[in-house]
Amino acid sequence: AEVVHRAVRNRERAARERDLERYETIVQSLADAVYTLDDEGRIDFVNDAYAEMKGASREELLGRPIRDLVDDEVIAQTTAMYESLDRRDGDIARIEYDFRTIDGETIPVELRFTSLPGSEDGAARVGVIRDITDRKERERELERQNERLDAFTRLVSHDLRNPLRVAAGNLDLARESCDSPRLDDAADALDRMGSIIDDLLADAREGSSVDDPGPLDLADTVEASWRNVET
Repeated sequence: AEVVHRAVRNRERAARERDLERYETIVQSLADAVYTLDDEGRIDFVNDAYAEMKGASREELLGRPIRDLVDDEVIAQTTAMYESLDRRDGDIARIEYDFRTIDGETIPVELRFTSLPGSEDGAARVGVIRDITDRKERERELERQNERLDAFTRLVSHDLRNPLRVAAGNLDLARESCDSPRLDDAADALDRMGSIIDDLLADAREGSSVDDPGPLDLADTVEASWRNVET
């Protein structure tokens, strides 16, 4: 009986070791940086991506207090978030911050972390860190585009509408002394121009784009415009 029990335990231990090796292989293959902390807040595992991002070997990182590697402000934020986690439900906290390398360089990252199973009162946790440099650059580019769009809409609204108002005012004065169908053509052209400006501003504010462009006969356009100009 003892031999049977020992054989069962050996098989179970071998199965657990295989599972552990499989999980470690998966974690090591991730592009994101992964780390775990023990109950004392010391690093007890990092994958290759974390070591590469930090600029240190795994041996240099293992056993070090996380406080030695992360800014105090980030430690304070993550500690408060960790303490508020409902560990029974597997809550996951998320924070963006500047990851500092051993050489002092900073990388914008997103950190997601949660407590490890069996960690009731300690600091044991697992975290996944993703480099969001490209995302931050896209956000900055979008912000720059929005600023340019705001400047453009102000230009269209002010610098183009004012001449139209002046032209419309002069057109009204002209009607008092002259009754010509050309004035009606000019009024139609001003109304059309005003509608174009309104549509342009609406598209700019709503982020609309031209999804189905079509050909434009430039000769016909010029001829139609020329008919509205008295020569």
